[in-house]
Amino acid sequence: MQRSKAQSQKNVSSAEASNEAILAAITKQGEEQLTSVSKLVDDLKKTMEGRLDSIDAHLATLQSKHHEVERRIDGMDEALTDADHRITALETTCKELQAANTRLSAKLNDLEGRSRRLNIRIVGIKEGEENSRPAEFVSELISKILGQENFSKPVKIDRAHRSLKPKPKEKEPPRVIIAKLHNDRDMWLNDMVSCLYLEELRYTLSNTQRRFCKIWGPFTDYIKRQQDESQVEV
Repeated sequence: MQRSKAQSQKNVSSAEASNEAILAAITKQGEEQLTSVSKLVDDLKKTMEGRLDSIDAHLATLQSKHHEVERRIDGMDEALTDADHRITALETTCKELQAANTRLSAKLNDLEGRSRRLNIRIVGIKEGEENSRPAEFVSELISKILGQENFSKPVKIDRAHRSLKPKPKEKEPPRVIIAKLHNDRDMWLNDMVSCLYLEELRYTLSNTQRRFCKIWGPFTDYIKRQQDESQVEV
């Protein structure tokens, strides 16, 4: 009986020792696993912190670039606004200049037209006959054709020149002489009218009035305009 009881106590002691050994092994393994997990967590934490630092640095760079882009956009917006104002001012100025140019062109055309009223065209004069002094040549030509005795003073020519087309070749017709009569109507207009009247009468008597109109047409047209203007001024 005692022997059985002792055996039982021995078995209990052995079981307790075995349990303690198992518990110690479990504890040790748990501690090892816990240490491994802690190490993994620390490594993961360090890795995450490194990546976060990299992300923070990248975000800081992006923010800096973003601010720079915003600054440039603001500058471009100001520049565009200024350019828009300048373009508006230039458009206004351009419209004003266009209007002024239109007015000046009209005045220029009017002045040019008035100036051309004093111009005559002489056809059929051989090239070089004027000897580089066309104004004197035209004045002498008019006096010679119409008669010097019909003029109280020589006909004054402001300027004269050949038409601006190229010099003709040998068998081509000569260029027209364009001359501007001096606007001195009171001195020679009446003399010119009398002279032209005599010329018209001469051509009429010889039944060549059409030839008179062809030759002296520019003169008669000019005289008529001068007379009309004299009547308007009176």
